[in-house]
Amino acid sequence: MISSKSKMRLTAGAGALLLAAGGIVAGASPAAAAYSDCPYGRVCVFEGWNGTGLIGWATQCGRNEIVGTPLQGKVSSVKTHGNGVTFYNYNNPWFSVAEVGPWTQTNLSPKENDSPDWMYVDC
Repeated sequence: MISSKSKMRLTAGAGALLLAAGGIVAGASPAAAAYSDCPYGRVCVFEGWNGTGLIGWATQCGRNEIVGTPLQGKVSSVKTHGNGVTFYNYNNPWFSVAEVGPWTQTNLSPKENDSPDWMYVDC
């Protein structure tokens, strides 16, 4: 069964990849994404700087896992619409790795880059 807590939808170009608790529903090859590929109303994370590479987005408010997806250890940039997001790392779960406000598209700092394990979407 797919746990809503661990769902994250990932897309690359025209294909889509849905991951949940380690299960892959459909596959896609990585393609160059752009900030404009982020669905309206979602918080999106990108593998590369400036909204490039593999893209993934949170499917719900609250906690969304990055660990166990193709973006694990690879988040470099973020786009938010109306909701802010806070990123965390399992090595230090009581302190945030990064915070990004609503209506923002940005790169993570070199210190924050590739370190988020999960994110909390404010709704």
